[in-house]
Amino acid sequence: MDSISLTIQYSPEDLHESYKLYFRHYYPIRSRLLLILGAVTLVLSILLLLISSGDPDDMGLYRYLGWVFFIYAIVVVGIYLWRMHTLGRRMFKKMPDFQSPYSFQFSQRGIVTKGASIASDAEWSYYLDAIITPDLILLMPNKLRFIMFPRRYFTDDQFGQLTQWAEAVRTRRSGA
Repeated sequence: MDSISLTIQYSPEDLHESYKLYFRHYYPIRSRLLLILGAVTLVLSILLLLISSGDPDDMGLYRYLGWVFFIYAIVVVGIYLWRMHTLGRRMFKKMPDFQSPYSFQFSQRGIVTKGASIASDAEWSYYLDAIITPDLILLMPNKLRFIMFPRRYFTDDQFGQLTQWAEAVRTRRSGA
């Protein structure tokens, strides 16, 4: 297959899955800091509540702190889960360019992209890294930006070919 031409109309779900993959790949700990903070605070609150279960008169401060930390932990974990659950929709609203279709022309040489406010002709050497999963390919021109290609827009043969080209980007990066 020499080239692939297709038009993609991205959805909030596409953006959501792409951001989840991006953050888990590049920031495995930092992307989960709120969850880790919530877990540590929850353990601390349980310890304080266990300590305060002895004598109710002497342990009033520990009981109070235990409940405050417990509520704080629940709020922090809730905020983390809400933010992760709504990430795609929130980012989709902030980036109106994603609400119009993009045309892509993939070839051995690179990718030609056309959208409402973009026209780009990039060779494969322009991309510094690639994250490849069975359902999604992310190509990064730098560590802070990516272009997403969900499998559902491609036939199996097309996605296989794109995977080979993206694998060459990843191989070039690891070999350099």
